[in-house]
Amino acid sequence: MAPVGRREIAAGSESCQDQPWLQVAGSGTLSPEDLTDGEIRRLLESPKRVTHRPKRPKAKPGHDEWEWGLETTDGTYRFALYARQLHDDPDDFSCGLRLLLPSGDEVTLARCNGPAHLHRNPIERTRIEFQPHRHLATERYIRAGRAADQYAEACEDYDTLATALQALARECRVDEAIVLPCRPVEPELGL
Repeated sequence: MAPVGRREIAAGSESCQDQPWLQVAGSGTLSPEDLTDGEIRRLLESPKRVTHRPKRPKAKPGHDEWEWGLETTDGTYRFALYARQLHDDPDDFSCGLRLLLPSGDEVTLARCNGPAHLHRNPIERTRIEFQPHRHLATERYIRAGRAADQYAEACEDYDTLATALQALARECRVDEAIVLPCRPVEPELGL
């Protein structure tokens, strides 16, 4: 079973040291393979508070990224809420909620994508053609050895990264508004 969780940010790794809010002290005793539909629903519906806010986007080749630290209000589970916007295509965006586990594994529980691409649900053999769509982690995909959040459904409740982020934060019970910090304006060089 391969792509259920990922180990991009493990406790003690260089990126975790650069961003101490990502260090996972709690997150229970779950492993990615333990997630059932009921457990996923419980994690999504648990009230969350913001522990870290980005000051500005991280500039990456061709896109910007933002990341917030979250935890359940009882401090049991830690999460990263992320957003990505392609520079050249306003329809190419994504935001999601990743569960951060003490093992260093991360599992995306929910993700909102823009309409910039075709999405296929391989188990159901369905497709979503160039519409905004919401990915949800499912036990079915985990048991099949697929990415936990590979399943998606078309939706109409957002059409930009900002509105997708608001919808995701509302659905995942984040206790305060999530706002995209702006990229600092570059001064024009007068020659």
